Amino acid sequence: SKQWLGRKTTDSNGYIKWEMRGLEKGDTFVLATDYFGTRDATIIITEAGEKNWQIGKYFVTVKNGSQTPVTALDNYNITLFRKDGEQSTRIKSMQTDDRGQLLFDINEDTANKSYLLRAVSPSDNKTRYEFSFTSFGPHIFTVGSTPITATLSHARTNALFADERVWIARWSETENKFKRFRSAKTNELGEVAFDVDEMDGETKYRLEARPLSNFTIFSPPFTQAEHFALKAGNVKVTLKDGSLNNLPTLGDYAVQIGLISIDTNRYKYYGSAITNSAGILELDLPTPPDGRQYVVRAKSPTNNAWRSSDIINTAGDYEFVVGNPAVNVTVRDANTNSMASGLWVTAQTQNSDGHWVNTVGRRTDDTGTAVFDLDGITHKREYRFKTRKYRGNVISEIISSPGNVDLEVGSLPVTLINNDTGSALANVRINAFAYENEKLSWRSSGTTNANGEVVFDVPELGIATYVLRAEQPLASVRRIYSPFIQEAGNFEFAVSANDNTALDNEAPVIFIHAPETDEIADEGFILSGNAQDNHQLASVKIQVWDYSNNIHEFAVTPSQNGAWSSFIPAQWLQAGEQIGIAATAYDRMGNWATANRFLHIVDDDNAPRIRILSHANNDIVSTSGFSIFGDVSDDIHVQSLSITVTDTNTGSLLFEEPVRFNSQSGQWAFFLNEEIIVNSDSLEMVLSAVDSSNNHSSTNLQLLTKVVQPSVQQLVKRATFGATPTLANEITQVGVNTWIEQQLAPEMIDDDELESMLSELPIESINDLRKRELMYQIYSKRQLQQVMAWFWENHFSTDFNRHRKVAYEERENSAFRTHALGKFSDLLEISAKSPAMLKYLDNVSSRAGRINENYAREVMELHTLGVNGGYTDDDIISLARILTGWHIAEGEFTFSANRHDNDNKLFLNEQVVAGGVEEGEATLARLSQHPSTAIFICGKLIQFWIGEGNYPTLQRSCAAGYISSEGDIPTLLRIIFHSNAFNIEDNIGSKIKTPLQVYTSAIRATQAEPDFNEALRILKAMGMQLFTYPAPDGFSDKGADWINVDAMVQRTKFALRFALKQDGGEVDLLTHLEAQGYTTATAIVEYLFNLLLDTQYTALQRQQALAILNERDAFDMQDNDAPIKLKRLLATLLAYPGFQYQ
Repeated sequence: SKQWLGRKTTDSNGYIKWEMRGLEKGDTFVLATDYFGTRDATIIITEAGEKNWQIGKYFVTVKNGSQTPVTALDNYNITLFRKDGEQSTRIKSMQTDDRGQLLFDINEDTANKSYLLRAVSPSDNKTRYEFSFTSFGPHIFTVGSTPITATLSHARTNALFADERVWIARWSETENKFKRFRSAKTNELGEVAFDVDEMDGETKYRLEARPLSNFTIFSPPFTQAEHFALKAGNVKVTLKDGSLNNLPTLGDYAVQIGLISIDTNRYKYYGSAITNSAGILELDLPTPPDGRQYVVRAKSPTNNAWRSSDIINTAGDYEFVVGNPAVNVTVRDANTNSMASGLWVTAQTQNSDGHWVNTVGRRTDDTGTAVFDLDGITHKREYRFKTRKYRGNVISEIISSPGNVDLEVGSLPVTLINNDTGSALANVRINAFAYENEKLSWRSSGTTNANGEVVFDVPELGIATYVLRAEQPLASVRRIYSPFIQEAGNFEFAVSANDNTALDNEAPVIFIHAPETDEIADEGFILSGNAQDNHQLASVKIQVWDYSNNIHEFAVTPSQNGAWSSFIPAQWLQAGEQIGIAATAYDRMGNWATANRFLHIVDDDNAPRIRILSHANNDIVSTSGFSIFGDVSDDIHVQSLSITVTDTNTGSLLFEEPVRFNSQSGQWAFFLNEEIIVNSDSLEMVLSAVDSSNNHSSTNLQLLTKVVQPSVQQLVKRATFGATPTLANEITQVGVNTWIEQQLAPEMIDDDELESMLSELPIESINDLRKRELMYQIYSKRQLQQVMAWFWENHFSTDFNRHRKVAYEERENSAFRTHALGKFSDLLEISAKSPAMLKYLDNVSSRAGRINENYAREVMELHTLGVNGGYTDDDIISLARILTGWHIAEGEFTFSANRHDNDNKLFLNEQVVAGGVEEGEATLARLSQHPSTAIFICGKLIQFWIGEGNYPTLQRSCAAGYISSEGDIPTLLRIIFHSNAFNIEDNIGSKIKTPLQVYTSAIRATQAEPDFNEALRILKAMGMQLFTYPAPDGFSDKGADWINVDAMVQRTKFALRFALKQDGGEVDLLTHLEAQGYTTATAIVEYLFNLLLDTQYTALQRQQALAILNERDAFDMQDNDAPIKLKRLLATLLAYPGFQYQ
């Protein structure tokens, strides 16, 4: 055993002296020192004497291999091991000195033994390095190699990620993938290092980290140690709740990330993640090598259906609005009077071809509700919904905003019974047909059950009319049709062996013959009429609305010849009030027809009242003919009205005749033609009226006559789209009046050359339509028709941009041209039924209970009565109700009965009995014949044809012509053309041209070949882009609206570019002038001034024009500079103020 004896320290020379008692007895002593940090340096002493004790026999220099150049690894821990075959035994731990050196001894017999030193890499403190030795040294032990380093930071904020794990992976050739083999965590600076001593320069490695989510970021593959900047969070996605209007963020919300192939558009799951509390998702999405891109998917808060974000294909910030506000579709089963649960409901939208296509389906819950999350619903995208439970599909109305949609299935339960026996007919097949345009269109079929029942769902029941056909319901009846069905609900289909089996689709006819007038006394009266049907008349029903608005309903039995009558008692009548009557005839099939009357109850104590509204005493009228108009009224009924015309100077009777008048409005009008008054200087007219009680009244009027010859000069300027070199001569040769009459009958003018040109211009875009309009205006020989076609196009102005359907504008424009010289009532109805107008002023959306007043307001203010025409806000509402149901189907006007307001209305102080489309048509016709319309339209025509002055006498005369001719446009134009105002010198050439007239008159005068594409650009620059004027009042006809600084700049630009650069049209002025025989400067100036400026120029302007042609030397058509001089002259004339007038 060993015994501790003590401790001593060597002196400065390394000597130590020790007295060891017991040596002489054979004791053994051991000295040990820890000079190298351990007590492994020992010496055994068995005898006294001086001993030479050597320590630190082993010498190793330790170097740091992770640095370049290699440095000493000082104060570094090293562990010594003994190698025992494949095993190693730890002996001791040591630490290098300040020079990185180790001096040590091994306290054992080292003969034939092998040892190793072991240390970890200074780079990562993990990688183990070893050094084997058997001799004392000196040795060099290199610890570490060049490290792989990385800094982990945020890609968008550059914030450092501390204490985050980073992996290093090595490529496996056998498994064909990277395999992780070591990891480390970043320090507080986001740094991490790896010491991989086995890197051979060929094997690929990469770093991997996952600091933000479930998605890993990767370094590029590498084969040599280097430094990497690992950036995390290259994609930020903020999720928002689209089901709520304020779009709050979706915090702590689960999402999936998928890959989308560009080639196949197929989705492949990539991973999942959860947003933070702020709804933010930070992702690391590497760019795929095979053309795929990413989407984020999340379940909609609206209905838990999966929704996908936009494509993510680059780093950056993205916003993902998940879902949309809900559309709740509730399905009710009318047959069972319960909510329809478990039904599949499909949402449909229109594709680019206008076809309805399925988008997504949902099943109704226990409350019969299916919740939809629909793309674009907050941006007015249109949807409809379809479901099916019984026989046939049920389709909802179209929606374009979130909210609730109600669907009803089982709307037509049918019970088939034998009317002869009262029993149900089972196992009978029934077909359901829609009755459209007098044709049957099959919709569905079904077979009756044991109770004779079958349930149908047919589209638009209530809008469309349906009829059922039972197939072989009875042994003797092969097939039989039901009465027409126009509303939902239980329907009993009774059949009999004696029934007429043919389809009867012809309605009865019914008339009210008495009373003959609409004004009656208050003692009661006989109401009578006649009704007929092509098969069998079933009944006649009468409804009477009395003065207290009570409704009296009763049936009358028609005689064999269809006559019917009933007495209306005095207690239903009160003087000063009115009653309404509707007589409806029905046949067996349910076809029906109604005749309506409104009767005024009055006392008959007063004579008729006659008013002359068109003229005042001593007004001057044209000997070419004129109209007078007014109205006549009576407390009960005007029996007759007559007129006598006398020559005031001679006292001779010129004319005597009854005057037709409107029995309801009392309006009358009369036209006196040239043959009657041509030789009279002054006239006296006497109008006499007699009422049904033989009360008489009369009124007279004194008028003076004047001969007025229309001005050729004015007609050229106003009745065409610009003078041509020969136009004035053509008018003069045929005679002014003859030319006017020819133009007023355009169908008699050969325009085949233009029609041939137009046949080569298909109307496929709005620019095509604009070009066609210009072609009509420039080339047509029917110039007056084109001028009036444009007048009506502008009067009933619509904006193409509001509907984007070229066909709408084209059909409307063509109809205006066809009827431009027809009746105003036709033009008004064309406009009212035009899909362009229905869309533009929103009447297409007007329906019972939800009217849109836009069209009703504008049709009275801008199209008929005028702003001061006597209508009220209540009239606007009533007219909007009258025009409900005027709709569009397949690009055409249609009347939708289920949208129509079927209540009576009070409009312009008259009762309007509810009807179908004819209710609106009759109201428009009434508007077209209203005296205010006559005044307004005449005022607008006078401003268009003459100017902005005040012409009350002409306006009244024109209005008289309007009333007498029922809005005949040629009649009005004749009155204006023969008026003093149209032809006086002050009004000739006094109107500012619109940009359209500037362009067309330049083309027509110079006979240029138009460049229509450039023409459209020119017109747009001058503020007149055809068919897209945004306001409903149309382009202005006031000169001040077309003359301002910018407008004049644009007109001057046009003049210069047209003349000098041929922009807008190609003109060969030199050839043109030679063909006309004008070759000298003076002749050319006179010709062009007359053609382009007429009398609208000064002497100075004429001198300037001559100076242009005679610049440098006298003008010669053969000179090389002649063409450019002519172009400069043309540019100057087109820019002169005189050319801006017409």
